[in-house]
Amino acid sequence: MVFILQASRQVSEMAAGAVHIKAQIQAIETAIEQSPAFVFDLSKSLIDTVCKTILEDRGVKLPGKPESPTLLRETLKVLKMHHDDVDQTEKTYESLKKTANGLQTAMTGICELRNAHGLIGHGRDGYAPSLESIQAQFVASTADTIIHILYRSHKGYGNGGAVGRIFYQDYDGENAQIDESYDDDALTEFVKQFRPSEVLFNMDKDAYKAAIEDIRNEDQA
Repeated sequence: MVFILQASRQVSEMAAGAVHIKAQIQAIETAIEQSPAFVFDLSKSLIDTVCKTILEDRGVKLPGKPESPTLLRETLKVLKMHHDDVDQTEKTYESLKKTANGLQTAMTGICELRNAHGLIGHGRDGYAPSLESIQAQFVASTADTIIHILYRSHKGYGNGGAVGRIFYQDYDGENAQIDESYDDDALTEFVKQFRPSEVLFNMDKDAYKAAIEDIRNEDQA
């Protein structure tokens, strides 16, 4: 039976063009039966990659080379885990916090398994017994769940006005406002073939980013 990371494939579709995420997902699916030990290395790497991608998207720079649990913790700090209209009582907050702490515990376990049983982690005795595909599937499925909740939250619940790496298709509402701010009479027939927001995005990303931030700040005021 072919092992498929369903949730991770959804992440790959949402992160269009993120070739490293796609390649790691494919490598895990292949390694489950062919090289279970490699799955421990790849699962840790996949979570690290998604965390770094989210932080870069949001313009967050971490000093040095943080370990995997630190990467996950800092990523969780910048994410909203629910819509603003969801009941935000203390009990709800504590329940979500406990769930997030469970992701941290799982990440620590994956790191420990990778260090002890990974194919390329720290090198092992050539005759040491290895874990099998059932354990590899368990770790891969855990990584699958972690990156799915991280990336879905990242794309689904906004980022509080901060803009790091930007993708034009993520800002439909803001693009419409930028378009409306331009006078059609001032545009040439050639330029009218394109949306002003699209021209700004492709010609001057810094100006586009500033416009997005201004619109978001006005909406929050």
